[in-house]
Order: sequence, then structure tokens, then C-alpha cells
Amino acid sequence: MIWLARLAVRHPRLAVGATLLVTAVFSLGLLRIEMQTDGATLHPASNPLVQRSAVDREVFQDAELLVLLVERSPGGPLVASPEGFLFLRRLDESLRRIPGIRSAGVRSLASLQDLRVTAGSLSAVPFLDDVPSVPRAFQERLARIRRQALANGVLMSADGTVAAIYLPILKGVRHQQVLAEVTRFLGGLGDAHFRLRLTGALVAEARLGDSVIADLALLIPLMVLILVAIFWSLLRSAGALIVLVVEVAGVLIWTLGAMGLAGVPITLVTTLLPVLLMSIAVTDEVHLFERLQTKLGEALATSPTAEASRQVLPEALLAAMAELERPTLYAALTAALGFFAFPFSSVAPLQHFGLFSTLGLLVAVLLSFSAVPALMVLLPARWFLPRRRAEWTWRRRRPEPESRRLLPYEGWIAKHDRRGFAVGCLILLAALPGLFELRVADNWIANFDPSSELVAAERVFNRSLWGSYRFDVVLEGPRALFYTPRGVALIEDVARLASHGPGVSGVLTYLVPLREVTAAFGEQGDLRSLPRARLDDMLTLASISDDPFGMALWLAPGGDRARAQLFLKGEDYERDQRLAATLRRALDARLAGSGVAYHFSGDVPIGLEMVRVIVLNQLRSLGLTFLTMLVLLLILERSLRVTLAVMLPVSTAALLVFAGMGYWGVPLGVATSMFGSLTLGVGIDFSLHFLHSYRQERARSGDHRQALAYTFANTGKALRWSVLTLALSFLVLTLSDLRPNQSLGALLAAAMLSSYGMTLLFLPTLAEWVYRNDRRSQEGDARWELAG
Repeated sequence: MIWLARLAVRHPRLAVGATLLVTAVFSLGLLRIEMQTDGATLHPASNPLVQRSAVDREVFQDAELLVLLVERSPGGPLVASPEGFLFLRRLDESLRRIPGIRSAGVRSLASLQDLRVTAGSLSAVPFLDDVPSVPRAFQERLARIRRQALANGVLMSADGTVAAIYLPILKGVRHQQVLAEVTRFLGGLGDAHFRLRLTGALVAEARLGDSVIADLALLIPLMVLILVAIFWSLLRSAGALIVLVVEVAGVLIWTLGAMGLAGVPITLVTTLLPVLLMSIAVTDEVHLFERLQTKLGEALATSPTAEASRQVLPEALLAAMAELERPTLYAALTAALGFFAFPFSSVAPLQHFGLFSTLGLLVAVLLSFSAVPALMVLLPARWFLPRRRAEWTWRRRRPEPESRRLLPYEGWIAKHDRRGFAVGCLILLAALPGLFELRVADNWIANFDPSSELVAAERVFNRSLWGSYRFDVVLEGPRALFYTPRGVALIEDVARLASHGPGVSGVLTYLVPLREVTAAFGEQGDLRSLPRARLDDMLTLASISDDPFGMALWLAPGGDRARAQLFLKGEDYERDQRLAATLRRALDARLAGSGVAYHFSGDVPIGLEMVRVIVLNQLRSLGLTFLTMLVLLLILERSLRVTLAVMLPVSTAALLVFAGMGYWGVPLGVATSMFGSLTLGVGIDFSLHFLHSYRQERARSGDHRQALAYTFANTGKALRWSVLTLALSFLVLTLSDLRPNQSLGALLAAAMLSSYGMTLLFLPTLAEWVYRNDRRSQEGDARWELAG
């Protein structure tokens, strides 16, 4: 790539102009970027469970729901009171009129039917059509309501303090539009007796969309400020800051613009792209500017004038880039492999993340060898000198180790490299037990701040009602099976078995409305004991009048499918796994030989499958990344010893962070499992630059100690700058509104610090082992420099 840098230095205006033209093209894509923050974007589309769940939603006519919680205000009347019921009735009536709400499907206490049999015919009257004001009459009405299964945990809490209204959205209507209308309506109510809270998956997705926009608006400018502050404090160079901002802007515009032009939306995963790309893009410039300032200081020691700096800058720049070309390209290739493992995931957002992060990385390398040197030549050369004149003083190329200023820990390792290696081994051994404590878990609501209104509503929902999470068991048999006593017996047994499962707070099936109808006709016996003709009559009555009892939610029109809906309080990965295993054992035993099949669907099974697939994909990607990087380095270096030396520190760093997660109880989830491949791709930069510098000095001097001291004194400074830049940049993610991003940012920062630390502890000893009488590597260096 040095040829491209030479071309850019010779024709800087042409290089800058071409860069601006391409940037203008990609900037058009920024106008086409869309947001998709719904949880369904993370579902593996080809997964059988996800596909079956999509079919079930159609068969059982599931609608996208907004959930409104009506909660008693402190000191106010109960929801289960005349005032509360009147308020619920008025609220139900008003909500049905909101555009986009499917009015016939609204479920609340106001839609709950009081079944009455008059002269042998069944009539249904809403319980809240007339609300008694006399206490005794009201209590009688309340007792009748309480006999309804839906009124005890689904539509109202047992203590009468909370009620829920379920608002289905019409197909084809934008969710955000309906949510905005409902929010606007609720804002104008102003009833002091009852508190209204919106919750549910659609509300969570909308809030996540707001968080994504807020993140991008906050983190990108903050990231630029942090990088500027770091570069200024380290380099004291105005030119370096200008080049930094231009390169970062180019990488972001090209990458995000390409996403827009390709029609790829920003999702919960790809929101990480700007911060990751900005931090990784500038690490190459850290090494470049450190080396450039050294060379400029040497060249201008005798004549530090503006004219001299203008003449010296192009030569010093190309010399610095030629020295760094090999580790820079190696680091870019290995980092690209770290990112490129993601496109092999079965989850579309992870695929997009991998593809466009790889693209962004390649753009950063391209700009580093084209627009960056061209811009540096066009800017005044004095802008790239340190602000403090004392830093211009000449420093010999290979001074004695004693004349170098090393930090205390660098000096200790340079003198006691084998002890440092032993310390690294002890740290690794102490960390290994933590790997056995690592567990897999994830929680959708954990995306939000615990103090947010949405999380508060979720707590109320799970504390007072059956729970907001659903685990569906779907039975499939011959046509009309579930219209028969045998089918009724099967679904009854499934409901009974499921009700004893871990964490299950309630179960609903089509037997709930069927029992209400049979009870109205005075049928008190077991449903499975009803004659076929009588059962047919009851089922027909339970399904008439626009399905007021929700039969279609649990029974397919042909009677060949029925489902049991299990309600759970909150999300608990381990508990839900136990529930799935318990149900499988029980259902396998009950349905054996019956000719009836079953499968799971709904929120909880999809969540379990999503976490399992994504985490396994990421761990598989981690292994694939490691192997491909190993093969690539073997091809490039043609030395197994060099390859192992390069890979050991970053691999150890990844293991240390995994072990730390085990010790601290941080589970592997959708976001936290991503850091492994990223660590390998980015953290290997430290090893590559350290060994490259050591190899050059060892070839010149032939002395291990001198080469080690030189490496610490020169490249060591750039490594410190790099780890500081990367760690602080990734820590910016901890300021995100999204908690998975916070966790990932902390893990990546820890991984970078670990990679740096393990590089310093392991490589001094490994470098001596690798390059002792290693003529082949020295010959390789000579060939590389000749080719450059």
C-alpha cells in the first residue's frame, strides 16, 4: 500500500478531490438510513421455531398489542370499585375510537361478558354496562366477575389495584403512529385517582428506537471530543487533530452511507458501528504520528524552520509509513477477520454488523494510505510538529538502553522478561476456574434503565398480574380433533401439566370460554364427559357473536390445532430452560401414541432460541476467527513460532475476560457474546507492532536486551497511546441508554487493557525464543522492505 501513499503525496490535490467526490456519493445514502429496533429483527429467520411461531400468529389471529395498565393511585379508590369500573368503561370506549386500534379486539374488564340463559337461549351482556353504586349490589357484581378466569390475573389483579387493557393494532398500520395517538390521548386525561402506564413489546421497541437515536446523537460527538482530547494531550499537534477528524468523518460517511444505499437499517446491533469504527480507525494513526514526530524531530534538530519542515515532511511521512506498512496491513487483515466472522451468523443484524464493520475497516486503511498523506502534505508542515519545542530535539536512532525513559513497569519487564512471563502464566491459571462459572442468560427488559417508566410498568405487570411473558404450547392433530371429548381431554391434561411448570403463574386455553358457556347452561361436570352432540352445541355457542370470548385465540377454525398459553412473571433464562425441559418430558409421556404432535412458540421459546443461537454462533465465530487468523499469520509469516507468539497474548486476554465474567456473574447474552471475536480482531494489533519493532532492532543489533529496551522506548509509547485510545473509546459505550451496549463497552475496554498487559508480559520472552537465530524472518523483512 506504500505505492498508494507515494502517489497521494505526489498528487495531493487529486487524492483529496477524489476522496471528497466519493464521500459526496456515499453521503446521499445517509438520507436513506432507516431504524428497525423491534426484537423480531434479532430472530434467526431460518430457524424452525421462529417460522412455526410466525405460522401460529396467523392461525390463532394474534395481533400486535399495546398494553395499558390502570393502577390505583396512592390514596385513591381501587380499580375494583364503582369509581374504578366506571373509569375503565369510559376509558375502554374512548380507546376503541383511536385510529389504528382494532376496536372489536380490545380486551378489558369492560369487554368481559356476563353470560345469561333466558328461555333456553344464551345472551351476553358486558359486566360493566351498568355499574351498581350500592355497596351490596356492587359486591355481588364483583363476585360474579371474580368467577371469570380472565378476571383473576389477566384483566385484573387479585387485590383489585391494577387492571390491564389490551389494544390490538390493525394490520398495515404503523405502530409508532398508533402509539403516538394513544400517548397523546392518555396525556389529556388527567385523572388523579388512577395511574396509566403503557407497556408491552411494541412500547419497548418504540422506546428502544428513541434510545438508539439518542445514543447516536450523544455518542458520536462525544467520541469525537474524546479522540480529539486524547490526540491533543499525546501529540500536541494541530495537524494531527485535523487529519483525525477528517478520517473519522470519512469512515463514518462511507460506511453508514453504504448501509443507506444498500437498504440496510440501523438495528440494536449496528448502533455499535460508529463508536467501534471511530476507535479502531484512529489506532493506525497513533503509530503513524508517533513515528512521524520522531523522524521530524531527528530531521529538524539542526534547522527547525518552517521551510525546512515543509521540505522534510513528505520524506519523513513516507519513511514512517514504509516502516509501519507491514504491521498496519497485518493488523487490518486480522481485524477484518475478527469482524468478518459475523456475516456467517444466522441473524441478519449480526450479518450486517460484520459486513459493514469490515467495510469500515477497509475504508479506514484506504484513507490512511491515500487521503491522510495527501491532506498532510497540503497542510502546513509545522502543524505536525509537537507544540513544545523541547520535543524537537534530536534523538539517536539506536541509543543505549540506559538513555531511554521507560515507565517503571516497562523497565522492570525489560530487565526481568522471564519473570514477567511467569506472572502472565500465574494470572492465566488463576483466571481459568472462572470459565467454569460462566453461564448463558439474557433479558429483554434489561435493555432499559431500571429507573425508566417502562421498567416500572413491567414490574407492576409482573407483580400484580400473571405476567407479561408468554410460553405457548401448540397441539396438532387430525381435523376436528379438538371439537371432540378426546381433544378436550388432551388440552385439559396439557393445561394441568403446564400449570405445575417452573415459574408458570397461569394457563389459558379455549376451555376457559367453553367452561363459561357450559356453566351458564348449568353443566357442572367434567368437559370431557360431555356427549359429542352437547359439546358441539357448547362450542358453537362459545364461538358466536364476533367471537366475544376469544375462542380464536386458542382454537384453530378447523379444530386440528389448539394451544395453551402459559404466563410467566418476568424473563429468567435458566428458569425458562427448566420449564421447556419439564414440558418436553411431560408432553412426550402424555402424547405418546396419540397421533398428536406438539411444538413451542411465543415470546419465551423464541427468546430462549434466539439467545442460544446467537451465543452459539458467536462462540463458533470466535473459534472460526481464531483459526482463520492462525492460518493467515502462518501464510504471511511462514513461521509457526511467530504465529503462536502473536496469537498468545490476545487469546489469553479473551480468556481472562470470559473468566472475569464468570467470577463476577456477568452472563453471556446477545451483546456480551460479541466481544470475543472483536477482541481477537482488534487486540492483536499490540502483538503485531511489538514484534515488528523488536524484530527490526534485533536484526540491527543482535542483542535481545537492547532490542527489548528500544521496543519499549519507541513502539511502547505508541502502544500506550493505542490502549488508552481504544479503552476510553469503548468506555464511551457505557454512557449508552442501552444496557447491552454498556456491558459490551466495559468488556471491550477490559479486553483491550488485558491484550496490552498480556503483550507486555508474554512477548518479551517469546520474542527472544522466536527470533533467536531466525534468519528466515530476517530474510522476510528484507524482502518486504525491498518490495515496499
